[in-house]
Amino acid sequence: MYTWLGASLAWLLGTGLQLMSGSPTRAWCGVALVWGASCLLLGLVGRVWVRWRAGGQDLIDARGATWRWWAAWRVLAVLGLACLAWGLTGWRALDKLEQRWPADLSADDVLADLRWAGLPQRLPAQAPRASAPSPTPAPNVVRWQVEARIVRWLEPSAPPSGIKWPERVQLFWERPTADGPPQPGESWRVAMRLRAPDDRVNPGVGDGSLGRFARGVRAVGRVVSAQALPAQGRPAPGWIESRLDAIDGWRQRVRDSIRAHVQDPRAAGVLAGLSVGDQAAISRADWAVLQRTGTAHLVSISGTHVALLGVLAAWLVRAVWSRLPGLTRLVPAHAVAAWVALGVSTLYALAAGWGVPAQRTVWMMAFVTVLATVGRRWPWPLVWLPGAALVAVTDPWALAQPGFWLSFVAVGVLLASGVRVPEASADEWAEGRWWSRWREAGGELLQTQRLVAVALAPLALVCFQQVSIVGAGVNLLAVPLFTLVFTPLALAGVVVPICWDVAAWGLQVSWWALSSSAQAPGAVWTVPALPGWVAASGIAAAFVLALPGRWPWRVLALPFLLPFFRLPDAWHLLPKPLPGQFSVVVVDVGQGGATLVRTSSHTLMFDAGPLRPDGSDLVERLLGPMLQSLGVQRLDALVISHDDADHSGGAQSLLGSMEVGELMTPFQADHPLLRHPVSHRACEAGLSWTWDGVIFRMLHPGPMKATDSDNARSCVLQVEAPAQQPVRLLLTADIEADQERALLARWPAAQLRSTVMLVPHHGSRTSSTPEWLRGVAPWLAVVQVGERNAYGHPSPAVMRRYAAEGIPTVTTPACGAFVWDSSDVAAGAPAVSASSSQPVLGRCWRSTRTHQWQQ
Repeated sequence: MYTWLGASLAWLLGTGLQLMSGSPTRAWCGVALVWGASCLLLGLVGRVWVRWRAGGQDLIDARGATWRWWAAWRVLAVLGLACLAWGLTGWRALDKLEQRWPADLSADDVLADLRWAGLPQRLPAQAPRASAPSPTPAPNVVRWQVEARIVRWLEPSAPPSGIKWPERVQLFWERPTADGPPQPGESWRVAMRLRAPDDRVNPGVGDGSLGRFARGVRAVGRVVSAQALPAQGRPAPGWIESRLDAIDGWRQRVRDSIRAHVQDPRAAGVLAGLSVGDQAAISRADWAVLQRTGTAHLVSISGTHVALLGVLAAWLVRAVWSRLPGLTRLVPAHAVAAWVALGVSTLYALAAGWGVPAQRTVWMMAFVTVLATVGRRWPWPLVWLPGAALVAVTDPWALAQPGFWLSFVAVGVLLASGVRVPEASADEWAEGRWWSRWREAGGELLQTQRLVAVALAPLALVCFQQVSIVGAGVNLLAVPLFTLVFTPLALAGVVVPICWDVAAWGLQVSWWALSSSAQAPGAVWTVPALPGWVAASGIAAAFVLALPGRWPWRVLALPFLLPFFRLPDAWHLLPKPLPGQFSVVVVDVGQGGATLVRTSSHTLMFDAGPLRPDGSDLVERLLGPMLQSLGVQRLDALVISHDDADHSGGAQSLLGSMEVGELMTPFQADHPLLRHPVSHRACEAGLSWTWDGVIFRMLHPGPMKATDSDNARSCVLQVEAPAQQPVRLLLTADIEADQERALLARWPAAQLRSTVMLVPHHGSRTSSTPEWLRGVAPWLAVVQVGERNAYGHPSPAVMRRYAAEGIPTVTTPACGAFVWDSSDVAAGAPAVSASSSQPVLGRCWRSTRTHQWQQ
């Protein structure tokens, strides 16, 4: 029994250590595999030898040398298993890392035979962009996001030396609406244009690199042309692949049926999430409501959903089997019911996408069922930990996902506290003790909500920097409603579609209550990003507080939770600057502008990021989470430099989602943005103010003509930390050559000289004249630009101009967010040469990405 405990802990430890390390190497992984296999073999042989020497005596009760040898061999076996986990996880990671897409092929069309995999996702229609150099999709065209397994590469057929072609790709496909979505399992010959996955890299903001890496997606791109392969020309898939494709095909048919039958998009999305695990069917606005009310777990396939469906199947089978005496004498009804519950739960978990909570439920039910079959019952840790280890075996990168920890910590707390979760008490349900279990369900629901609220609040704050305050009360009604009503109706609708109508009506009524709760004052508690040691100690303290026991000793855990209420500034992800100094984050927003400037007690945002092609902005998914992670709850000033969508796209969302003290723009009084009830001040040349000893000075625009372009009206802001040699930041927005000459004429050269400058107009050919570069003479120039943007920014000619003037440059695609504190600058020239891999000032946030899935 204890062998399973040690083996599970060893495997989790080895896997976790590998995930925390950098890029693995074949040599070290090979050494670990050989060493681990040797230690494991010696441990097993040694255990057999010690047991033979003990003459059958119980080794736990043995004394002297025999017991010491027994313990030594067991420790050796555990260390060997940990080494095996470390080496195997690294080896699997290397198999993925060796699959890369060469940068020199990013502009070429390639040809491959592939097979569609997973559920295709319909993307919002792209909004027209007046300044876009390429046409937007036609109205009768739908844009799909779909993944595919490569069967064979045709052109080019052989990869460059030292790399492997990707085995799985993610594609965007614009195809006529009448053609419908791609079907999982279909084989096509596709011409596509691929690139290596890239992500916007910013402080405190996650990206999709972990999920893509775990799925094996090593290239993304778009479909240029595609043709279905004839039946006789299709390569036959393997047995496992064909079954997975069949499951995905069934999931897609169910999802499409729900969308066609249920007219309410919100209800259709929730039902698709409950039935086939398609969480992408739920809009981001609806996810926000679910997160604010702490009910997001209810519309994903949780372990409770999977277990209860198995329990229902077990009840039906037992009712029938018990009435067949001949079969009952051969196999007891409760044993058959337990195995049926396991089988049905496994099928549902596979049909729902095989997420981490579903995996955890299936493995725990498997342990309980096997033990019940052989007439044994183990303590809860010996069911809980092997389940976690098996998840790590099948998907090691699950350990780096919040869902793994939220699922296992919640179940661990409940099991340790004596609450019987369905997957751990499946044998009781199978034996027919129904009434007693339902009678206890009400009391256990209250106890469950108390325990989960205490144990998971710090974990949710660590993972998401927020936790729902109203969630504990809302879940008292929402858990039984979603688990016992909406989920069975969603599944029954596969056979009887009218059940979807009943569920949709109930969801519409329930959503009103959820929305009202989400809008309640103080519905959500937020914290900044926490240091790792604070997070770990807080989670452990919450686990201890949730365990049964006397309060006096548990109170000792309370001090470890204090940083969650008040985090010292020195422990923040980016501490605030000292008085008289400022810090800046040039945000990696793609093709657009957004820069955060902070003093010791004030915050200013210069521009609000671009609009996305579908018309949405980056506030909800990027700027908002970044500000929250940095502990910024209020903007003292929001400066929108001009009216281009790549700079003002997120302004409305920022004004609506957080407190803003003052809005500064060059807009006329009738501009829609000025209708927001916030103080407005025009940004005009000569405007200045001081925060915490730091001087903010508006250098442009001056008097303008009615015919001047939006770029010509751009606000230009200079931030200065006074010193014998002032340290300055110059934010130039989209000014062009004429405005550069006007600034040189208006302001003395000594006033314009700056330490760091944001390159005008993203490095366009119309800006950055030689006179301007010599006049400002920055130590470092930062180009805020999108990777492979349609405008060709930054212009190679402009970059050569900076190089000729001896001005080092960094670009946000290569650097990620650029982070700099003015106190880092000493009098004199920079201490780091321009040829260094890091910028001469500040640091690139991309350099903090050290995990294997971020390479």
